[in-house]
Amino acid sequence: IFSEQDFENPLLNGRQFSEGSRLANYMYTGGLTALWVTQNTRAAVWEALQRRHVYATSGARIVLKFWAEAAGQTVWMGESMAAQPLPVFRVTAQGALRETPQPDGCYHPQSVRMGIDRIEVVRIRKASSDPAGNTQQAMVEDPWKVFMNHDTAASGGSSSVFQVSFVDPDVDAAGSYYYV
Repeated sequence: IFSEQDFENPLLNGRQFSEGSRLANYMYTGGLTALWVTQNTRAAVWEALQRRHVYATSGARIVLKFWAEAAGQTVWMGESMAAQPLPVFRVTAQGALRETPQPDGCYHPQSVRMGIDRIEVVRIRKASSDPAGNTQQAMVEDPWKVFMNHDTAASGGSSSVFQVSFVDPDVDAAGSYYYV
């Protein structure tokens, strides 16, 4: 049996406030996953998942490309490559489509994209051992590099497409991971 008080906050429904706020985390979308596929088929989607050609966003619906080039080889996000010769990392970010507010709460994109004001790169170094056998802990550098977009659009804000390239001269032979 429900009381009027239960209907004032449907998340609580007779529960303690802390339990209701924890429950709210499961009732709202937490983000989106994007895949780079070669074609719009089920097989291509599974291939992209297996190759880890994916990224996620918990904010705006940006379009992101992240790859590395070294010795004539191109490696896309999610793939591995040797640390030598030093790879050149490349990032292209495209702003999310502006949305038209609607009372139904659904996604109604326009054809105009929002600006990208910066690209942040996170580097994670794997745990390793030095020659004496001492273990070095894994290290997360968040952010490791920040690239600000100084290019302005006609509207006066940041441009909607931002491209950067960088090299990590301290690339770790034990393994480093990068994400944008």
